[in-house]
Amino acid sequence: MIRRIRRNRIVSKTEDDDGSVERVQPNKVEHRDVGDDVAAIGDEREAQRNDGVAGQNEGRGAVAENNADLVDPAQNDAVQNDPAQNDPAQNDPDQNDNNDIAEGKWLSYSELMMDSYPPKSKMIYLKAYKMFERFLKSRKQFVPNERPTEVQLLNYFHYLRNEKRLAPTTMWSTYSRVNACVKRLYGFSLKEYVRITDVLKSFESGYTVKKASIFSPAEVFIN
Repeated sequence: MIRRIRRNRIVSKTEDDDGSVERVQPNKVEHRDVGDDVAAIGDEREAQRNDGVAGQNEGRGAVAENNADLVDPAQNDAVQNDPAQNDPAQNDPDQNDNNDIAEGKWLSYSELMMDSYPPKSKMIYLKAYKMFERFLKSRKQFVPNERPTEVQLLNYFHYLRNEKRLAPTTMWSTYSRVNACVKRLYGFSLKEYVRITDVLKSFESGYTVKKASIFSPAEVFIN
């Protein structure tokens, strides 16, 4: 049997045994649209891709179930019932830091400054300032929680000089002690009141420091 294709037609010729030729009507070739073939191939590939994704998801679900089976149920119950695990404050680092700080009293400025005095001379400084406050109260010039004025301090040192008859060296010691207190109580120095140091220096005029008499060798050995 011989097949020949001419212009998209198939012609068949059959020869019998006796040499006669039998012609057969040409077969028509069926033509298909190329676009339909491409769409069919795309649908087939999309279906294969979806089948692969579904298989992966099923595999992951199976692994997750196997891992869940490996966890001890008693351990899960212990974690769920643990207050530390369920308390959000335990997971907050700032909250943990706050738990380390105990509640206490908030100190005022004057209370904080009380610890800044020299331990050995603290009571001497405070006593000297108390005497100054008593002087102001006696003159009805004391005002609580207000820094002393220059006039008040000048009056006080005038009182110590003329009424108490204190020596200039003792007045300088009083000045130093009162100055230490006003620094801590009101945050300023008596050096701002320059007239006070001028007055104290004037008190030294004509003052002679008394020296202790020296014993002679004969007085030392007197029984």
